[in-house]
Amino acid sequence: MASITSIPAELIDQITSECQGLNQDDILAVRMSCKTLSVNFREAHLNAIFGTRRVFLCPASLENLVKISRHPSGANLRVRRIIISRTVPYATSLRAQYRPDSLQNSEVIADKIIETSKAHVSEVTQMFQFKQYPVLLAVAFQNLPGIRTLSFASSGIRIYGLSRSEMNLIFPSLRCGPGILSAEEVRAMSQFIYDTCVEDFSFDEYTSLDGDIWSSVVYALANSGIKGVERIDNSGAVVSGLQQDHISVPPNYLRKLESVFFNLKALDIQMSLQPKADCYDFGEWIKAIGRNLEDLRVNNLSEKRHENPRWLVPISPEPVYSAIRLSAKILPKLKTLRLSGFKFYINEFSEFINSCDRLESFALTDSRFKNPSEDWFRFLRSLQRNNHALRNTLLTIALAELKGFPNKAVLYIHGHLDSENTICRILPNENLESIALTSGAVIEKNIKRELDTHHGAAEFWKAMGPS
Repeated sequence: MASITSIPAELIDQITSECQGLNQDDILAVRMSCKTLSVNFREAHLNAIFGTRRVFLCPASLENLVKISRHPSGANLRVRRIIISRTVPYATSLRAQYRPDSLQNSEVIADKIIETSKAHVSEVTQMFQFKQYPVLLAVAFQNLPGIRTLSFASSGIRIYGLSRSEMNLIFPSLRCGPGILSAEEVRAMSQFIYDTCVEDFSFDEYTSLDGDIWSSVVYALANSGIKGVERIDNSGAVVSGLQQDHISVPPNYLRKLESVFFNLKALDIQMSLQPKADCYDFGEWIKAIGRNLEDLRVNNLSEKRHENPRWLVPISPEPVYSAIRLSAKILPKLKTLRLSGFKFYINEFSEFINSCDRLESFALTDSRFKNPSEDWFRFLRSLQRNNHALRNTLLTIALAELKGFPNKAVLYIHGHLDSENTICRILPNENLESIALTSGAVIEKNIKRELDTHHGAAEFWKAMGPS
């Protein structure tokens, strides 16, 4: 029978992958058990340490990334993912009194946190006042050619916790090294740091980034010369999202972005466009960075601030929807598309969708057209007849502006519009969780039959309405 010391490298890779939940402390514990396992798990341990690096808004974190990028051991070649956090892990006063049972000497720990913060918090201010942030990022990026994923996070400490190595870097006086604190104590320490002092940085006081660090990071990336980024995930930056200024850039900069993001395959972003404003630059911007995109997900946060964020329920005579302009054939390799919270012009949007010959999965939620009755009918017929590769469609259509429907009714469609098995339901209100409570009021429809039978918008919606 094979022993654990003869475990093959392929199985080690599977065991130590991020999806298995093992961290560098866990792998270190395995390595310390015997010499053979120490050798066998060495590569996995180094990849766990350097494969994903989170960067906080403080010089110590940025300078550490620069140090890794220049390390002669080749650690820079192991970095595959960078997480950009908009958190400053310093504070000059406690905002709460948290006393975890599993953490001893919390008062002493709090004093050390405050002492360290007071010694370094001014560096954060200077870093932004003198525009050092994008410079340090660019210096680091140019020596990290293996970066494949760039993620943005709002409050990563609350969600993921500080790792032991991050606490040692930011608060060295806490002495959180292996053998000093157990894994449970590290988690308790991380929770204590977040609950007592960590706050998101107020950009507006020091920079014109308007609450989002996207521009600085993309600028650094564009000036680093690396071209291997395959995925950008901005969905965690829930505080604000991309503004129109972030995508309204000069043509020469667009050409630079086109070169930098040549290998970009997946883009998941939050946007926050001005109400009632057409975003004419979005098409050119997405064309520049997404010529090889296969997966695009865009969510407009400005539409989620209404009292009914899940579905569109008009709350004024002129709904405050922002339109993005998309033209045909700008994303020829697109396979997955998710859009939420926008207004579209029916002709150009239909042409854009029809030009995505490889599109397999499409979702459109919380969105609208200028003329709801006619335009939605035209769009549904276009999807049914022209997108033959499309196998998975998810649409939610607010029916409040259509005659014959309850004020908060929603049309929910999931499946291919040319299939008899497609789920098509008219829900009594905008909240999906309420379906189980009001199942008797849900109306089931055969969307394929209704589209095949009715050739005009008025008769189609009449047939779709309550009998």
